[in-house]
Amino acid sequence: MKDALPWCYSMKRRLSSSSLLVVVMAMWGGLLPAGLAAQAGEQATLTGTIVDAETEAPLAGVHVFIATSMIGTTTDRKGAFRLENVPLGAHRLVLSMVGYLSETHDVLLRAAVVAPIQFQLRPDVIEVGEVTVTAMHNRRWRRDLKKFMRLLVGETPNAKHVEILNPEVLDFDTQQGRFTATAMVPLTLENRALGYRLQYFLHRFVAEGDRTWQDGECLFEPLIPENEAEAARWEKNRRTAFRGSPRHFLLTLLDNTSTQAGFVAYHVSTFSPSNRTREPHFIVNPHDYVTAGATRREHVLAFTEYLEVIYTGEREHLSYLKWQGLDRAREHQRSWIHLADSSVVFDAHGSVLNPYGVIYFGYMSFERLADLLPKEYRPL
Repeated sequence: MKDALPWCYSMKRRLSSSSLLVVVMAMWGGLLPAGLAAQAGEQATLTGTIVDAETEAPLAGVHVFIATSMIGTTTDRKGAFRLENVPLGAHRLVLSMVGYLSETHDVLLRAAVVAPIQFQLRPDVIEVGEVTVTAMHNRRWRRDLKKFMRLLVGETPNAKHVEILNPEVLDFDTQQGRFTATAMVPLTLENRALGYRLQYFLHRFVAEGDRTWQDGECLFEPLIPENEAEAARWEKNRRTAFRGSPRHFLLTLLDNTSTQAGFVAYHVSTFSPSNRTREPHFIVNPHDYVTAGATRREHVLAFTEYLEVIYTGEREHLSYLKWQGLDRAREHQRSWIHLADSSVVFDAHGSVLNPYGVIYFGYMSFERLADLLPKEYRPL
């Protein structure tokens, strides 16, 4: 069984994770009552400064961005940053700079008025191995790069059109059957299938047996199409990537349209992607698992065990059957969803407050970086 399981907890060496900014980011100028949610507009501006935790000197060049979005910037020489037009709702704020422990903060914006805050990044002692350009010409390194691309980017048709522009920053290691990949600077990827350039902040990547774990965040930048035909192709591919995706599914739960959108859901106690003969017993309306959150923009998803979700709008691609080692004829896309905790909060945009709180198996885990869209995307 081959499924991607993201780490639900931060890497001790490279990443510091926090939820201190949840609920209108209380540390940013005081907690606002829930009754004030959404009264200040639909978007927020986040400002602040970042300093060295030991010397309190301002840090210039720190990457500050909303994960899986097109909203990002870097700090100026005074360590200041400004993120504008951030939609209210659930976001993961990422702070990253070489030589410092990266930080992520799961935020739930309920109001546009957010006071500045000062972040402190802790220096990180990194043991850098010998890196030479000749490594790129090493046969083993090239083989490891190919494996890494397959596991991170995926094996869908879109993956053939994704290229890492700076592969020389990658370092691979294999010990006792565990394959790891690290990069001390962000990876730059170009996706010519969907029309985006990505800055991927990879902290650590591990593959062991049939399972992979990854710890990283990405920032999107739209590419400029060469002509109208390419623009149309990108939009067509984006719609295809969106349909049947986790975000598509979550959005249909909000207005109880999952059936009309082509989703069929079952409640099951276990799962097996390779078993096509057993039919699940408990068909459900996944909307019934959604309750109202603290504001009209927030929703709570709660269920036990697994949801088996079949998307009838598209069939499983042949590459997925090969990935799972199946030889049966193609059928509708089948996935399984499991909650790491008893419940998760997600917003009106289909964004989960804790993205590691939901674990996907099956087809939803097969579609990886090559099919990932920025959270702002909606089909035309």
